[in-house]
Amino acid sequence: MTQNIIIFDTASGQCVGAATAQDGTVDLYKTDNNTVIETATLLDMGQFYLVAGVITQRPALTGFDKTSIAANGTDDATIKDLPNPCTVAVNGVDHVVTDGEFILSASTTGNMNVVIDCFPYLSFSEVITCA
Repeated sequence: MTQNIIIFDTASGQCVGAATAQDGTVDLYKTDNNTVIETATLLDMGQFYLVAGVITQRPALTGFDKTSIAANGTDDATIKDLPNPCTVAVNGVDHVVTDGEFILSASTTGNMNVVIDCFPYLSFSEVITCA
């Protein structure tokens, strides 16, 4: 008989693995650095994390208030409720956010590729068009 298990990093709660284990082998997955939880089905390990021993859906960022701005240096797109601190990458350049809000403006036309990867939030990406 087999058991579905999810393996979580004990310190962060981040899911680090999922497996179908044979009876009697679940303890082989346990270490001082992880927690092993048996589940009815295998879960998408990127969608969940462990909070106080409970498997929890990772939260999603809400996104920018708009995805198209005028390339005039004054129009802007804003994303709020970011974790503090976090890093926002714009076209591969990192910007550290410490106040929970990131405001993006542009003085030239083109697209800005924004990526935010800040656990426990789901990875976020959006393209802001500057015209």
